[in-house]
Amino acid sequence: MKHLAEKFAGMRASDITTATIKEYLQHRQEQGAMDGTIKRGVSALRRMFNVGMENSTVKQLPGFPKLKGSPAREGFIEDSDFSVLYDALPDHIKPLVFCLYRTGMRFGEAINLTWEPSEGGSGIVDIENREIRLKASATKTGKGRTVPLDDWLYETFCAQKKERDSEKRIPRLNWVWHRKSKTTGRLIRFRDIRKRWSAARKKLGRNVLIHDLRRSGIRQMVREGIDEKIVMEISGHKTRAVFDRYNVTGGDDMKRAAEAMSRKTPPQFHRTKQLSS
Repeated sequence: MKHLAEKFAGMRASDITTATIKEYLQHRQEQGAMDGTIKRGVSALRRMFNVGMENSTVKQLPGFPKLKGSPAREGFIEDSDFSVLYDALPDHIKPLVFCLYRTGMRFGEAINLTWEPSEGGSGIVDIENREIRLKASATKTGKGRTVPLDDWLYETFCAQKKERDSEKRIPRLNWVWHRKSKTTGRLIRFRDIRKRWSAARKKLGRNVLIHDLRRSGIRQMVREGIDEKIVMEISGHKTRAVFDRYNVTGGDDMKRAAEAMSRKTPPQFHRTKQLSS
């Protein structure tokens, strides 16, 4: 509603035309707003006009142009950039961010992980079987899935659990991500890292998003040679089209491809050498 007010506050209903609504759509896309967020704003504006029509306070309903899909965001985080971000974050946030970078999980899925099944949790971390099991109700696609833990993640979660288990209080905190309370010294849950993330990316000097960790994690798995069907299972992508928006190719990928090709001498080169000799 805030962005609607910024654009339309003080305007008469008769002055809000298809053209002004189109300008609003373009402006919000330029601001980097998600398509879903923009659509909800336009839907709210449409409801206002419908109410006005019902009450006879609005005489004419403007046309509401369809939102053209935003181009796929190409934000990703290389290992060198991630190191800068990681070092700039508080210690209690580092394990969560590392998990996002390694698994490509959505933030909402990762932040609500628990050790034991919980009604409010998104899924559980099963250290014994070295996996994360996400509930169907907690995923965007409505389908539960399993995320395997590599050696680095396994160590990360073991450290998290060891710190949690060291607390004497019973029952112990069930949420995976925690920090120490400044007042009691006990472990407490945290849910928001936006302020700390903003400070870290200022040190990096790039406007990277938390969601770029997901995109980077997915691309990382593809780079490592993991079959793309398996990557889609881990990341929770249902369609190839959406997956391709996350599997973005950067300049470094092109360099790696050229280096890989350079290591293999093409047959034509052998023939050229033989002819010249």
